[in-house]
Amino acid sequence: MKVDVTKIENFETMTDAEKLEAVLNYEMEVPQAEPVKDDAETLKLKEAFNKASSEVAEYKRQLKAKETAEETARREAAERESAIMEELNQLRKERTTSTYTAKYMEIGYDADTARALADTLPDGLGDDFFTRQKSFLEDTIQKTKAQVLNQQPQPTAGQPLTGKQAEDAELQQLRKWSGLK
Repeated sequence: MKVDVTKIENFETMTDAEKLEAVLNYEMEVPQAEPVKDDAETLKLKEAFNKASSEVAEYKRQLKAKETAEETARREAAERESAIMEELNQLRKERTTSTYTAKYMEIGYDADTARALADTLPDGLGDDFFTRQKSFLEDTIQKTKAQVLNQQPQPTAGQPLTGKQAEDAELQQLRKWSGLK
């Protein structure tokens, strides 16, 4: 609700602090609600509504009283069956989720991730899905290992001999053949 500042005296000439103080201390007049006048038509409508409500309540009571024991038993049996089916569906969902969780953990996922993934999967996935997933992961691991091995530097025979070292090596070889060493 907005404050009508025209009702505050000298509002335009006040400083900002004074305006704030004046607005905070302003008390608005609360309008009084006008009493509702019950005219003849309103009273007629109220009476008709009350009569219709009581008739509906009476018909409901009569219908419930007419309901036979057999109908009551059928209704209760249907309610029990509905509750059992709901519980069965919940148990099936839990079983499927735990099965998928176990399969994800078998592939190598941690428990929390496996549970989260199992909750998102639709029902009815076969073992084929997990077999293909496992195969894909194993192939990926093998390719990664091969790639890492290919990237490793190959061992060398050492540094090549310099000219002086090559001559010394030949001389040593000749001495060995001639039996001087």
